[in-house]
Amino acid sequence: YGNKLIVDFGTYTSIPVEVLGDADRNFTIDSVDTMFFAQWYSSTDATVGAYVSIYDMDKDGDVTAYDFALLCNAVVGNNDYLDM
Repeated sequence: YGNKLIVDFGTYTSIPVEVLGDADRNFTIDSVDTMFFAQWYSSTDATVGAYVSIYDMDKDGDVTAYDFALLCNAVVGNNDYLDM
């Protein structure tokens, strides 16, 4: 997915690819993403904005401290959030 798009050749439409937790969109969840999360969460209404879909790690519609914990776990290789 180097071009960050999936193309449906049946309809010739492109769908952008997003990785949960990957705010800098480099297809890797790392400490930079946790830093972005902390800055975003502390400086804005965490229920709105472009990052809600990226940071809602448990996919419950809300971004909370639990999502941050899941993100931190993903940084060290614990991908339990994928089973939610």
